[in-house]
Amino acid sequence: MKLNILDRENEYYKGWSRNIGVLYDESYKDKYFLIKEEDLNDDDCFLIPISVAGLTGYLSIYGENDGKTFLDIFSDRIKKLVKENNGFILVSWFAEGHITQQNYKDLHNELKKHNMPANKIMFLASDMNGNIQYDKFCDRNNIKDKIHIFEASHRFEATCPVSLGIIDAFGSTFSSIASSLTCGIGSGARVSLARLIVFGFAAFSLIGPVSSVTRVDESLLT
Repeated sequence: MKLNILDRENEYYKGWSRNIGVLYDESYKDKYFLIKEEDLNDDDCFLIPISVAGLTGYLSIYGENDGKTFLDIFSDRIKKLVKENNGFILVSWFAEGHITQQNYKDLHNELKKHNMPANKIMFLASDMNGNIQYDKFCDRNNIKDKIHIFEASHRFEATCPVSLGIIDAFGSTFSSIASSLTCGIGSGARVSLARLIVFGFAAFSLIGPVSSVTRVDESLLT
């Protein structure tokens, strides 16, 4: 069965967006249906993807987006379908793995404000201790209605197109860095070394999800 994804291509806000990125590629179209709100039936099962660039903007912690959170921006009909029917929300913080106790608390406060069941929310982050952290948070705050935590392992090699773009954009900068490390080497070799510097990070990430394991709120693991 294909998944229905509520389509909001190119809908961006400060700190978050309603966008599925590379999934707009035609090669993925056998996995899901992109569906507009007006075409959504009340009994359809659907997912709303939220891509966050931080854990404050989508909740308007500092007044971002004129004080509107991601739930404020959804229509009343969509919120009702998520609350009472077969809609789910995926909050994707895939690029990072550092989640604090306050981040969880802020999200739960927002759900409570909208009377949104926590079990209709999926939270994805590159934190290999995500479930341990979250369970500790819920135990300490007597939270019974829980969101779904998905652990991922974001690694540098997964962003090869980005790394190549960095090389193309800042090749001269990398060459300067390499030059200071390798006196007497020609410019071509310095550019090659610049590439090695970038891909060295990728190789290092193959050791394991180091950032995911170490960049955690240690108080949640005790």
